[in-house]
Amino acid sequence: MNILKYGLIFIGLYLLQLTFIPLLVVYGIKPDIILIYVVYLSFKEGRIWGTVSGFLMGLIEDFFGFGFIGLNALTKSFTAFIAHAFPRQILGKRLLQTGIVLFCCGCIHDFLFNLIYSFGAGVSVVDIVFKYAIPTALYTSLLGVLICAIFPKILDFADAV
Repeated sequence: MNILKYGLIFIGLYLLQLTFIPLLVVYGIKPDIILIYVVYLSFKEGRIWGTVSGFLMGLIEDFFGFGFIGLNALTKSFTAFIAHAFPRQILGKRLLQTGIVLFCCGCIHDFLFNLIYSFGAGVSVVDIVFKYAIPTALYTSLLGVLICAIFPKILDFADAV
């Protein structure tokens, strides 16, 4: 039953990512609500669930998006695996801890994604970090914290621990 519920939530979030999130683009940077959900599932259901769901959600993004097939699958599953390594005590009702975890996971995801995506294009690691990874991770974590603040029961990282 959880698989069906999580799958339906993913479909809704993916449609939101395709329709509403492009309206939030600032200087080419947009938040990744699928990544927020993958990190949440990693905390709520464990490392295996998080990694597998990250892979499947990333693969679906790859099939319906543009770019390398498997790149989102790789980066989202790796990020979910790493996300579960954060100490359980770091998450709670405090939004700051949730923001820090989402920011760190976003940095890992966006750095790895952009590093592989731009391989051979002559983009420096410094550019990847400061032009892509940090701004996108910051925007994603701010959106995640905002969602947690406005709708505390929808994305309750405290219940996930």
